[in-house]
Amino acid sequence: MTRRTVPQTWPFRHEARTLRVGSIDWYLIDTGPKDAPAIWLLHGLGASGHSFHRMIAPLAQQFRIIVPDLPGQGFSQATNPRRLGLDPMAEDLLALSVALKTPLNAAIGHSAGAALALRLAELVPVQAVVGINAALGTFDGAAGVLFPLLAK
Repeated sequence: MTRRTVPQTWPFRHEARTLRVGSIDWYLIDTGPKDAPAIWLLHGLGASGHSFHRMIAPLAQQFRIIVPDLPGQGFSQATNPRRLGLDPMAEDLLALSVALKTPLNAAIGHSAGAALALRLAELVPVQAVVGINAALGTFDGAAGVLFPLLAK
C-alpha cells in the first residue's frame, strides 16, 4: 500500500501522528490536556478526521480530543479488508484506546461514525455518545442496494 502524504495545510497536522496497532496504521489527532477526560471524534464513511476541524480547538480547551481517521479512510491504512465492518472497527478502536492508554469517556460521531460510537458503547462503558446527522437506519429502494455497495 502506498502511504499518502499529509498536506502541509492539513488542519491539526502538528498535533497528529501515526501509530501502528494490529494491522492498522492509524493516523490520529491527539490534542488538548493529556490528563483531561477524552472525547473521541468519529467521522462518517469515506471521510476523515478533517470533518471535525472546526470543533477540535474549542473542545480541546477542556478535554483531550482524539480524532482518528478510521481504517482505510483519510490517512489511516488498513491491510485487512475483513476488518472494515462496524464490529471489527469498534474492536480496533478499542485496541487503539488501549495502546494510547486513553479510555473512551465520550464519543461524538458524524453519520456512520455515530453508529460506530453506539457500537463502542455496547462494548465498553462510555459516559456519553452524541450523534451528528447520525446514520442509524436502513435505506429504502435503490439507495438500500446502492449505498451499502458503495460503502464496501
